[in-house]
Amino acid sequence: MAALDIRPPVLHSEPLHLKVYSLMKDWITAGRLRPGERLRETTLASELGVSRTPVRDALRRLEQDRLIVSVPGPAYEVHSPTEQDLTDLFGARVILEGGAAQIAAERQPPEAFAPLTGVLEQMREAYLRDDAATVMDLDVRFHELVVAACENPVVVELHSHLTTRLRLVRTLSGDIRGRQVQVLDQHHAIVEALRSGSGAAAEQAIRLHILSVYRAVREAFGVRAVPRQ
Repeated sequence: MAALDIRPPVLHSEPLHLKVYSLMKDWITAGRLRPGERLRETTLASELGVSRTPVRDALRRLEQDRLIVSVPGPAYEVHSPTEQDLTDLFGARVILEGGAAQIAAERQPPEAFAPLTGVLEQMREAYLRDDAATVMDLDVRFHELVVAACENPVVVELHSHLTTRLRLVRTLSGDIRGRQVQVLDQHHAIVEALRSGSGAAAEQAIRLHILSVYRAVREAFGVRAVPRQ
């Protein structure tokens, strides 16, 4: 495993295992720890300057997130997403976000979706700066706000878990250039559909957007097949 550039004081707060977990999750989803990379308790504890207990707890949580898998050693490896993972994750996203958007459109007044417009303006500015990391963060925020508008905490929790796994595959697919205009147009269409109060229109708008992203990610993975609509 590559040496980890860590400042131990950052980790010295309670609960420590959550700090370790959050840090490692960020490394994995950002691509700093690559798929197939071997992770061992003792090595990580030494690198992080902590005992093995918080590392062990963090690794168990990362395994529950399906970001790492157990291998003989005993040890773990960073999960290597497959073509089927990609299909399943985006399929689940269509179901969760489509349903959330439908409920949100029917439940919320048009002005409730004003924050989405602000996020899109920030995304536009980040695209102009060629700031891919900020674009991804804002894209995640946009979809989090849509899901939150359905006011169902269970759906929000499930979506958060799904987003973590999707972020890994998005990172591994690389920066998908040349799609900013299309993505922004699709996001604006989602906002307009939500404001219209039509649950069917909102569900359709977000479904079309997610399938479009799915195609681009699969192409970046070198896989050309797309799901039937």
